[in-house]
Amino acid sequence: MEEIGISSEEVMAASNVAATRLIRGVKAGRVLDHGGPSSGRTEGKRYSDTVVGTMAELAVARYLGVAWTPGGEKPTHGDLANKYEVRSTEFKGLEPHLAVYRTDPEAVFIFVQILWGQRKLHKVGQSNGWDPAVARMVGWLANTPGSMKKEWWNENKKPPCWWIKSKELVPMNELDI
Repeated sequence: MEEIGISSEEVMAASNVAATRLIRGVKAGRVLDHGGPSSGRTEGKRYSDTVVGTMAELAVARYLGVAWTPGGEKPTHGDLANKYEVRSTEFKGLEPHLAVYRTDPEAVFIFVQILWGQRKLHKVGQSNGWDPAVARMVGWLANTPGSMKKEWWNENKKPPCWWIKSKELVPMNELDI
């Protein structure tokens, strides 16, 4: 699987964007996750999850060669290029799952595993630097009418969603960019 290093500066940028998104949600009175019953996450957990998701968006933008447009005060649709939705996890096991919700748009979902402390070496000017995190491109799936398999549905998740094993996803090298 392709891995993209995430620099300290990118983690800081993702943190600032995550704070803006969280404040925007609180201001709008949004207390639901993906239009369903609350998952029970605290605001701190939501912030942490949003930072990780934003880091994943940034890494996928670099992987695809498209602009990272994190939005501002008003929500935007489509995490990248009005076409791709990015989902992420910090799950460290061998079989992370992609969650797709009933309220999600028709889009290509790209799934990323964020791994902290991998210390990927990269060149910065004349010296070497270390990335505090790595984004592993797990795979993708198109959310189109009829594409979600019945056996993927998981009513026990909060909110309920299609819970898709990573081995069911299409490899990133098969994504037609």
